[in-house]
Amino acid sequence: LNCCFICLMLSGRELELEDQKSRLEQDLRRYMGLNESKKTQKDRLEEERIYKEMIEVVKMRDKLVTFLEQQRLEEQGQRAVVVPGAAARDLTPAATITWV
Repeated sequence: LNCCFICLMLSGRELELEDQKSRLEQDLRRYMGLNESKKTQKDRLEEERIYKEMIEVVKMRDKLVTFLEQQRLEEQGQRAVVVPGAAARDLTPAATITWV
């Protein structure tokens, strides 16, 4: 498989994760909007589950974005350093990096 095909597949996965994150945020807002005194134990557990799943989705998406940015820089012949929790940082002074 060539790099463009892999990057395209990963970009598609990134969009799926972004969509999943949006749905989870919507669900979480619904639970957080409930009156605390009226929340059942089931409601609290579901709210916690959604929150944890959303964190995992964000972590997965961040890893994909970091990898895709590193691939983009490598294709441009630039030297890239992976920075945990960020996209990628270019060591050449003239490059522009979009931080996600």
